[in-house]
Amino acid sequence: MGKEEVTLDVVSFGNRLRFLFSIWVDRDNPFASVGTILPLQQIDSLLILCGKGSAQDDGSIYKSTTIHYWLFGFEFSDTLLLLTRTKEIVILTSSKKVAIFKQLVDTAPSHYPSIKVTLIERNNNDEPLERLGRICVDVTDGNNMNLGRVEDITKQRTQFISQCEEYFKSNEPFSSATVTLVNHALSYILCYKDSIELSLCKKASTLSVQMIKNIILQRIEVILDKEFQETHQSIGKRAEKALDDTNILKTWQAKYELDPSDVDLVYALIQSGHNFELKAVENTTENLCLTSGCILLSVGSKYREYCANITRTYFLNATDEQKEIYNYTLSLMEYIVLLLKPNIPFRKIYQDVLDKITNDKGVEMSQKFVNSVGHCIGIEFRDSLLIIGPKTPLDVVVQNGMTFNLSVGFNDLTSSNIKYAVWICDTVYLSTDNTVEILTQSCSKRLEHVSYELEDIDIEQTKTHIKKETTQQMNKKDYLTHEDEYSTSDDKRTDNSSRKNKSISNNAVLQERFRKTRSRILNNDHAEELKELENYQRELRKKKLVELQNRFGEEKEKDNNDLIKSTSDQNYYFNSKLVSYDSVLGYPRDRNLNRIYVDSAKESILIPIYGMLVPFHVRSLKNAVCTQEEGKKSFILRINFALPTGQLLDQMPNSLSSPIFIKELMIRSEDGRTLNSIFRSIKELIKRFKQKGSLEDEKAEQDFLKKQQPLELNRNSPRIVLKDIGIRPTLGQGRRQHGILEAHVNGLRFNSSKGETMDILYSSIKYAIFQPVENDLIVLLHLHLRYSLWFGKKKTQDVQFYMEVGSQADDLDQRRGRNIYDPDEILEEQREREVKKRYNTEFKRFTQGIEELSKNMFEIEIPYRDLGFYGVPGRAGVSNVQLYPTASCLVHLLEWPPFILSLDEIEIVSFERVEQGLRNFDMIFVFKDYTKTVKRVDSIPIEYLDTIKRWLNEMDIVYYEGRQNLNWNAVLKTILSDIEDFIENGGFSGFLGEESEVENTSEDDDEDEEYSETEEDMEDDEEGDSDEDLSDLEEESSDDSFKELSSDEEQGLSWDELEREAIREDRKRHREENNKVKDRRRH
Repeated sequence: MGKEEVTLDVVSFGNRLRFLFSIWVDRDNPFASVGTILPLQQIDSLLILCGKGSAQDDGSIYKSTTIHYWLFGFEFSDTLLLLTRTKEIVILTSSKKVAIFKQLVDTAPSHYPSIKVTLIERNNNDEPLERLGRICVDVTDGNNMNLGRVEDITKQRTQFISQCEEYFKSNEPFSSATVTLVNHALSYILCYKDSIELSLCKKASTLSVQMIKNIILQRIEVILDKEFQETHQSIGKRAEKALDDTNILKTWQAKYELDPSDVDLVYALIQSGHNFELKAVENTTENLCLTSGCILLSVGSKYREYCANITRTYFLNATDEQKEIYNYTLSLMEYIVLLLKPNIPFRKIYQDVLDKITNDKGVEMSQKFVNSVGHCIGIEFRDSLLIIGPKTPLDVVVQNGMTFNLSVGFNDLTSSNIKYAVWICDTVYLSTDNTVEILTQSCSKRLEHVSYELEDIDIEQTKTHIKKETTQQMNKKDYLTHEDEYSTSDDKRTDNSSRKNKSISNNAVLQERFRKTRSRILNNDHAEELKELENYQRELRKKKLVELQNRFGEEKEKDNNDLIKSTSDQNYYFNSKLVSYDSVLGYPRDRNLNRIYVDSAKESILIPIYGMLVPFHVRSLKNAVCTQEEGKKSFILRINFALPTGQLLDQMPNSLSSPIFIKELMIRSEDGRTLNSIFRSIKELIKRFKQKGSLEDEKAEQDFLKKQQPLELNRNSPRIVLKDIGIRPTLGQGRRQHGILEAHVNGLRFNSSKGETMDILYSSIKYAIFQPVENDLIVLLHLHLRYSLWFGKKKTQDVQFYMEVGSQADDLDQRRGRNIYDPDEILEEQREREVKKRYNTEFKRFTQGIEELSKNMFEIEIPYRDLGFYGVPGRAGVSNVQLYPTASCLVHLLEWPPFILSLDEIEIVSFERVEQGLRNFDMIFVFKDYTKTVKRVDSIPIEYLDTIKRWLNEMDIVYYEGRQNLNWNAVLKTILSDIEDFIENGGFSGFLGEESEVENTSEDDDEDEEYSETEEDMEDDEEGDSDEDLSDLEEESSDDSFKELSSDEEQGLSWDELEREAIREDRKRHREENNKVKDRRRH
């Protein structure tokens, strides 16, 4: 441990030492009057030896180690601490550690001047210990010393510890000193939490809550839904695996500021069935109970060595008696909270609760109550000296600033001949104003949130069904998370139609059972749940506003252009000054006054007008067209300029706000070859300038690729391959391409059947998504890359490997005369199920191999099909598809190109056209980079609205709801024009939260039920299309292009304008036809 590796919190060190001395020496602290502290106040010096190894046999840590964490934030082995009543702390340790502890000496005068810090470097002789003895003699003035010690550290013995103990036995003043154990006193002092310790306890509580809600409970819901057989031990290990999952840790770090290096798991306990223990024990190998009863979930977590604990009881088909007992248990927890007052003995709290149970429910019920109602919690998870139970000494009392793990529960209960237990634990904090803060409150324990009401089904019938049902059917949707296990047992199938129908019916019942399970929480009419969603959204909106203030706070004094420019490199294209040359002296020397000159260096063109060369910056150009006049030998070069109106107004610099502008220039010449050459130069200049906005990204991409290592082949372990697999996009020409995908040490290699090779390193993969085949016909592994790769002549960030289960088309003529009882039909369905299962298993094993080889560099995500919804992603014209959320994205992968939206980049979500009577609504995703065009998903059925809201709530994404479509390009430009005013007016809540309506700039005034894009949006899409694949830009200067000048173009209309005119005409004709149909229906 080097000096540069450890930075000590000198402020906390000083505060905690002063707190200790105020109790021990000054006795001016409320803790000083407690009887437990008396042994500490009688000693002259406190000696603390810390060897190696922090854990004892029972799993608890040594008191000396605890004190190290409390004072320094780290454990320093082979170190001796001596504290004296003269307010001095002596640290005897190795030379390397002395270098670290010098931080405490250097800052002592400014942070804790009343405390003296002395460092002694240990060696192989007794001289350092002799110096320690002289310090002790000075404290007692030669009198007999009363020396305080902590626990026996026999099992921590090292050479240094043995040397110290031998010296103390045979040398004064230690050999004649009166030794007093002060374990109880130090434990009691450590119960107090300052503001920094409290923040660590809160983060540990957040970690425990997330473990229960998003790891364990989510898995249990999948097990109940699919009727899996999984042991308590296996479920508990998923919590441990979550701490090795980089994606989960990154998510927690972003949402809750949990540093992945500081999180740890104390235990994760799952109990169900008939035998329960209301204490932290090891998980059993019994399977999770899938029938009526209860499930107990307990999680203890650590954050930077500070602990928190939570326990929840979940019911399956709860009886009225169980509900009554559970609600009574909740009332007991509230009663204990009321009893937590300063100077109340721990033992009295337990006795009061026990008396209340006896009076309310009788002696028999009190005998089933837990042996204690909690304990203090902090660096030590549980200190046996600080338990709120019947045997705790009366001088152990409650004090402000303490954190507790409160525990209430009853065991050995019976209802409807089913044994069950109720157990609830929460981590709480008693503040200085005597209020109790429940740190694990975010995991609800209300009955409606922990009760799953399954549809009644005979238990024996269920057991028989589980045994006889085919593995194929049981695992039909066994892919909700990437950790789902695949059964390898042989399928047991029958061609008996009645049995098949019964199996299908049972499967439908099982699906309906869990659908009923969630009805308490996911029912759209559940007003209380919706109210909680809205309350949580209000909290998220407040946090979002604070986030915006912090993000833009440092840029308030900058002008708008600089602010926009700092946001994205693309802003340079839109907002930098429009200057070609500083003066005429900057004109190129080889210019000709009567010729058009394309100056690539200055990104400008010089056009002769009245004998003078007039420069035009490429940013002012929209497009150029070169054509031959019909029936004439002359050629025309038409240059269209960007106009400061409509959508292009958003893209123009502020300097072009004047209404005086040039719309187009037409240059006529009979020299077609020269004019064609100029035209091609202008097109090339426009293309290069549009690419310039991403030059930094391309440079970063090149730097990233240069740093990448070559593919390291996997030669030592068994090959991990997928054979006869398709790839999208293809490496070369052809519509389809198949080959072999291999997993190697640091990347993947695809070898096509034509001999082409593509390598993808694990470090270049941003998202990896495995979508098993269910009701569709494709199983796929999709990779979304950090940077684009070249596939032939195209660059792409998305690569997909897939297998087709069957043909995408079905010949209906061959199905004539068949029915559900046709043996051939049954065999065909069975073969299809077998193929689906085999392909899913192959892909599953491959993805598991990737995770092992990549050492969890990325997580294989799987779409959450239960959260899927239909919509039209992207631009108009895209088909209505089903989109699925994953842990990091919103995706649709079956159709190409895929739709992948990274949730980390989203600022807010806006629901539009949400109004009673409309069957569909639109969802708009606004990026954190306000210069990016928003992403939208249109025409989502209204029945998915509440499900989507809950999903966004779970992802901590702010959403708003409104009746009209907003022109988001104009909205974001307005925000960027005055970001300070935007924040001062409440951010997005300033206009979206109050449901203020922003007028849509669309020319279409009809309020159709379906959303129709504005002309400006369409123009933006067209320009986006042209920018998406510049590598495929065809040369528009071919000989044929000279002959295609229409009469409309002679009147000044460009192809873009003609196309928009045609779209408007189509819309008008479509509306007229709809009106005629409505009129005929009325008559």
